[in-house]
Amino acid sequence: MYEAVYVYPDSKSTVTRCAHTADRYGYDGIITRAIDAEPDFDQIRTAMDNGFSTDSNTHTTSIPNSEPRSESDEQSNIDTITSGLQSSDTHSRLSTPDIVNGVEIVKSDPQHASGVLGNERSQRTIVAIRGGTDVLNRFAAEQPRVDVLTKPFIGSNKSRTGDINHVLIKAAVRNEVAIELNLGPAIRAEGGRRIKHIQRLNKLKGLIDHYDAPYVVSATPNSHLEFRTPQELAAVGAEIGLGETWVYDGFTAWDEIITRNRHRRSESFIAPGVEYGRHEKND
Repeated sequence: MYEAVYVYPDSKSTVTRCAHTADRYGYDGIITRAIDAEPDFDQIRTAMDNGFSTDSNTHTTSIPNSEPRSESDEQSNIDTITSGLQSSDTHSRLSTPDIVNGVEIVKSDPQHASGVLGNERSQRTIVAIRGGTDVLNRFAAEQPRVDVLTKPFIGSNKSRTGDINHVLIKAAVRNEVAIELNLGPAIRAEGGRRIKHIQRLNKLKGLIDHYDAPYVVSATPNSHLEFRTPQELAAVGAEIGLGETWVYDGFTAWDEIITRNRHRRSESFIAPGVEYGRHEKND
């Protein structure tokens, strides 16, 4: 199971800290919801394979209009990350947690989202588009190049005007676009906003079940402190009417998308059902 998380500078927590937390909480790995973040995944994986050593535990980011950091600032950041990892609760891993190169495209309209989608698809394992308006929700559901429609009810401006209906669900099924069920507001919001979000989640679940639509589940953590174990989130799902098994299946669905896309990006893949291979001569 995987959790899709925002990482620095889109949140306050680095990739390594989030991956370490996810591992302790029982996940196979994390999917980075990169917006402005551009982690150096190879360098991070090397650092984690080496036990979060100080001389290799680093990452790079791309922050628009930001001042370049000095070498001493960068080293200070590395030392802080490493210190935090070493002082945290120790956990004996059988394997290094997987870090999946993902992006969440956050734009105000389909025209701008389409341009970014074309650039990102070949570079990322997971490509998601944040919805939140009816127009963006429909655009994402109708794009075969999109893996996941995220936050269909909230969006980038928190207007909460987006909705999902049977037309969008059918489009998502046709184009293999998974709909995200965001448990974040169900566990972090309060009052009427929480109640309304839970009602929307249950309505969405009914549509997904009726049309057998693809879906994923996430608590959308904005830092390592907002992680919850799969068991905790399954219990939340049971309390709000989604069901434990249904929530577990939503986390497992991330695995299926990752496996599919990594295969499609492999050199042997040509098209669905067509792959490079050794030619066998007939006798």
